[in-house]
Amino acid sequence: MKPATKTACFVLLTLIAVAIGWWLSSPRRSVTSTSATPNPVPKAPNAKAPNQPADEGTAVVQPFARTPMLGVTDPRWKEYHAKRKIDPLSEWRTPIEFFGKVIDEQDRPVAGAEIQFEWVGTSEKNGGDGVGHKLITSDANGFFMINGIEGKRLVMSVRKDGYHSKRSWNDGAFEYGGFWHKEFIEPNRNEPVIFHLVKRPVAEPTYRIGSRIFLEPPALETHLDLLSPTAQSNAPADLYVRITRPPGASYEKPFDWSVTIEGRNGAEIVETTDEFMLHAPADGYQPKLVREYKNPTGNTRQKVRFYVRSKNRKLYAAVDFEMAAYRRMNGGEPASIVISATVNPNDSPNVEYDSEKNIREMTKK
Repeated sequence: MKPATKTACFVLLTLIAVAIGWWLSSPRRSVTSTSATPNPVPKAPNAKAPNQPADEGTAVVQPFARTPMLGVTDPRWKEYHAKRKIDPLSEWRTPIEFFGKVIDEQDRPVAGAEIQFEWVGTSEKNGGDGVGHKLITSDANGFFMINGIEGKRLVMSVRKDGYHSKRSWNDGAFEYGGFWHKEFIEPNRNEPVIFHLVKRPVAEPTYRIGSRIFLEPPALETHLDLLSPTAQSNAPADLYVRITRPPGASYEKPFDWSVTIEGRNGAEIVETTDEFMLHAPADGYQPKLVREYKNPTGNTRQKVRFYVRSKNRKLYAAVDFEMAAYRRMNGGEPASIVISATVNPNDSPNVEYDSEKNIREMTKK
């Protein structure tokens, strides 16, 4: 082979070797096009503890928690899991303390109110069922507290003779073991939880009536006599009640319906949201009350509360009404109402009930 040919072959082989080395050492592009590249596989979420909520970006309303719940990103989850590894019952061994205050309807402190506590902990601390109990009273400033106990949940009720107990927040139940619950509380001595009592007025002689009445189709109507022990009347008395529902109404399909409660013989009505119906108002009365309900199921029960005043019959009444637009019974399809009322027939708006002053019971003695 000629020297020139040998040199050319050597140069060619060198170039080929360099090209191969460069190709092997350079990063290779995937054969899959950019548009077809799959999305990255997300990392698996951490295992959730019992009751750990999904982080849906919605805030948990916790009126008595000083540290807001931050969902699955809350740093307290780490501490919670660590405690559970050491002690699976750690939630039920949480130290409990509670600060409260009792006031009346005029925001004055109530001394001597009884507070009944019940808490859920462990059987080692509280006995076989793990439930502890304690009764204390409020001091001269209406203040009370409990501490030195442990558990997961605390429930309390407040009462005092001569008072009505208003419904308290969450029915007096508070969570200590799970910071993610809406009932979770971080106690603050300087901001005690407020409980309300309402002074009961001196009751006058009254009586109660109660009756369950079925309204037969097609009319679905009745008359009520507040001076009658049975309430229902065949003739106009104090109230006329009519329920209106569409033809073919049934359990299976929700439907719109309405109720009309109309005063008769001079009776007038005023709706109320009073928790305790103690004294009928002086004004605001209307000849009738109409309530409309959109798309509930037929047997859904609806409630309405109202006062009745009848100048003609010299009576006042506090009335609870419960209604269902459809029932299936004994081959029929009636609507139903349940009436419960305290009646003062002495032309007085005092409708506080005292069983010792029940007119009808006193006449039997």
